[in-house]
Amino acid sequence: CIASRKVGNAMSELSIISRFGEIRVVDEPTYTLRSTDNARTYAREIVLGDYAANFHGVLRDGSPRILVAAVGVATGIHANSAILRDNRLLLAAGNHVPCLSLPSAELQWATNVDFATCFGIHLSSDEQVLICHGELSLSRVDENGAIVWQRSGRDIFTGRLGMGPTSVIVHDFYDELYEFDL
Repeated sequence: CIASRKVGNAMSELSIISRFGEIRVVDEPTYTLRSTDNARTYAREIVLGDYAANFHGVLRDGSPRILVAAVGVATGIHANSAILRDNRLLLAAGNHVPCLSLPSAELQWATNVDFATCFGIHLSSDEQVLICHGELSLSRVDENGAIVWQRSGRDIFTGRLGMGPTSVIVHDFYDELYEFDL
């Protein structure tokens, strides 16, 4: 079960009910690393990349577990910001997709999937293929975080994305359609 909460026009959190309890991914745009003045205190902070521009918190049953900070254009939280697969939580965080094991929220791997940012992560209808919707490229990532393939288009992929049984369809800034085999 997935639920989300909006504040104004922006989504501020994504809630996923799992066998480990409620997992919440929250946007923390005012978070400062290693500061005691944050609204929430996380047990751990991880930084993906050279500097942090995105801050996403992961809470389990209301308890702050880990703060993921990443380089890349800020995308906020939305329905495709996280995916739960077995005992792993995958996040779209800046230009990375980190994989956290549950219930411990330990970092298993993190993959830089786009030069600019990752808008979201999507599973194929059979839940066997993970596609990362980046601004400049689409990436297929395997269960260990390795990039299987990466595709780009004539312009940035800011348009709609759809997953078919054997392909992914995405639109670029000029609404040009691209279809890539999974």
